[in-house]
Amino acid sequence: MRISTVKTYPTPPDPDRIILDCDRPSRRYHVGERAVFTIRSASRQMVDVSLSNDGGVELKHYHGRTPIQMNHSFSAPGFLRCTVSQKDRQDVMLGVAFDPESIRPVLDKPEDFDRFWEKNISSLNTGSPDIYVQPVSGRKGYDYSLISCAAPNNKRQYAFLAVPRTKTPVPLLVHVGGGESFVAQEMFFQYLDEVRGRFEYPFALLYIHLPPYEPADTIENAKVRHAEYLKNLGNLKSFTHADLEKTPRDIYSYCAILGGLRLIDIAAEYPAIKKDNICYHGASHGGAFGIYFAAFSKHFRTVFTGVPALGDFGGILAGRPANFITRGFHSEKILRNLQYYDTAYCAERITAPVMLSTGFIDVACSPTSVYSICNSLKCRKLMFDKVDCNHAPAPPEYEPLTWTWTGCGLFSDQLSL
Repeated sequence: MRISTVKTYPTPPDPDRIILDCDRPSRRYHVGERAVFTIRSASRQMVDVSLSNDGGVELKHYHGRTPIQMNHSFSAPGFLRCTVSQKDRQDVMLGVAFDPESIRPVLDKPEDFDRFWEKNISSLNTGSPDIYVQPVSGRKGYDYSLISCAAPNNKRQYAFLAVPRTKTPVPLLVHVGGGESFVAQEMFFQYLDEVRGRFEYPFALLYIHLPPYEPADTIENAKVRHAEYLKNLGNLKSFTHADLEKTPRDIYSYCAILGGLRLIDIAAEYPAIKKDNICYHGASHGGAFGIYFAAFSKHFRTVFTGVPALGDFGGILAGRPANFITRGFHSEKILRNLQYYDTAYCAERITAPVMLSTGFIDVACSPTSVYSICNSLKCRKLMFDKVDCNHAPAPPEYEPLTWTWTGCGLFSDQLSL
C-alpha cells in the first residue's frame, strides 16, 4: 500500500523566484516514458539546470534563461532529479519516479549474510550480558534508569528506560534517534514527554544510545562528549566512518546492533513490560536501526522507519548517490564490508508490519535507496511518498499518521480495530 502527497505552487510574488514543475502531478512514470520539466520565473533568470540519477551521476545539463523545458527518460527503474541552481539562491529540486516498486539493490546479498548474523547473534547470547542498571531521577509516576550491557569488541551499549508505575504490564516503545544518534538524559525526557502527549494509555520507553560511551546529562554536554569521542577516533566527521576498511566486525554498526538487541532483550524481561507488545519508531539513522532490530529480533509487533538510511550501498556503482557512510569512502573492500549492514538485505528477514517514508528530493537518504529497502520487505508494509520533500520537513498529515501506526501496534489490546 502506498500514500502520496503533492503540493501546488501559486504564482510567486518574488519575480526572481524559480518555479519548477513536471508534466505529471503524480511525479510517477513508467520505464520508457519521458518526464518533461518546466522551469520558469516572472523575470527571465539565468539558471543552471541539471538532470541526475537521483542526485548521483549527472545525465543532462543546461545553462540559460527561463523559461526552460528539459526532458529525459529512464530505461530502468529509478528516480530522476531536476535541480535548478541560481546565483545567491537556494537550489530548487524536483524528483520523479520511474516504476519505483521495481527498484532493487545493485549488488547481490553476500552468500554468507544470514550465517554471519545468525552466528554472531548466537555468540552474543552465550556470553555474559554484564548488565548494569543505574537509577535516574525524573518525573513522578515512572521509574527511570540508565541501562548498560556488554557489547562485542570489549565495548558497552547504553540506553535510558522509562517504565510507568502501573498495576498491569505495559507495551514498550523502542527508539533510536537520527544523525549521530547520541543521547543525553535531557533528550530522553524531552522525547518521552513528546510521545506521552500523543497517547492516552501508558507505555514504557527504551531510548538507545548508539556510540559506545556513557551518555551525558544535558544536550550541550552530549555534544562536547561526542566531539571528544570523534577527536579520539582521529578527528573523524562521523563515528560511522571508523574502521570501515578492517573487517565487518570492526564497523560501528556491529557493536551497536548486537548491543541494542541485548538491551531490547533486557527490557523485555522486566515484569512491568509486555514482552509480546514491543514497537519501534525512528527515522533516518534511527530508521536504519529499526530495520536492523526488526530483522534480528522477533519481539516487534510493528515498526515505523521514516526515511531509513543505509540501504543499497552498491548503488554508487550504478550512478546512484552515495550513501552517507560511503561518501568519500568508495573502495571495493569498504563496499564488501558494508554489504553485511545493507538495510535492504536485512529487510528481507522482517515479519512485523512496517511503515516507511521517503522524500523524492531527499539528499541524505535517497528515494532510490529507500525503495530498495521497501521492495525487499516480504511483510505487510505501507509506504508514504513525501513527493515534494527533502529529508525534512514533511506534509502536515505525515507525523500524526506515523504515530497512529505506532499507536495501533502499542495499544491494539485496548483499541477496537
